[in-house]
Amino acid sequence: MNDLSHELGAALGIAVLGSIMTSGYQDNLHLVRLPPAVVEQAKSSLGMAMHIGGPVALQGQGAFVNGMQTALLWAAGLLVLTALAVAALLTNKTTRNRQDTIEPETRS
Repeated sequence: MNDLSHELGAALGIAVLGSIMTSGYQDNLHLVRLPPAVVEQAKSSLGMAMHIGGPVALQGQGAFVNGMQTALLWAAGLLVLTALAVAALLTNKTTRNRQDTIEPETRS
């Protein structure tokens, strides 16, 4: 079960963060005065933007960095939320275990 949850979590994390990054890349790629077909090709991937070259490649690099930054900020935020949830659950469990061990001794 542990391997399954690890594999599922990794796959979902990659998919979600990849979607956030792709969205950030496409939203930050502002190409003007180019044919719509070229713009669509450049928005499809950074590799295609680099292949087109020139100012499209420079815009693509900047958009890629912005998309990566957005995805990493989301990942950091989710990591902090997960750490807080685990800390709260462990604190609650530790407190409950201490009460369970103290109560039988005081009842005697």
